[in-house]
Amino acid sequence: MPDPGGPSFTESWEAALADLEVEVDAAEELLARLHRHAELPAAALRRPWTPPSGLGPLPLPLADRARALADRQARAADALGRALVLNRRQARAVDSLVDARRARTGGDGAVYLDVAL
Repeated sequence: MPDPGGPSFTESWEAALADLEVEVDAAEELLARLHRHAELPAAALRRPWTPPSGLGPLPLPLADRARALADRQARAADALGRALVLNRRQARAVDSLVDARRARTGGDGAVYLDVAL
């Protein structure tokens, strides 16, 4: 039984969607900063989002908002996945340069990679 002094069923769902929108906004901002090669603030490392419990079924008037949010989440997750793959490829490329230098010189000298952005 809902608390008579607490938020309504719909208000609880609206708050949950708003919280999730903040998380998706943060993921999209992180992606934008990565794309611009900008410095990442410490706040970019957020704690995992925890879904609220006991909300019950989504109210029909919020279905379009929830669908749009799910689409944004899917796009952000896809973009983050692609960014991780690119990061791994770049790390492997740098590692291969370091390995080649070690093989050639027998040491751990500095390796520089000139990249046009």
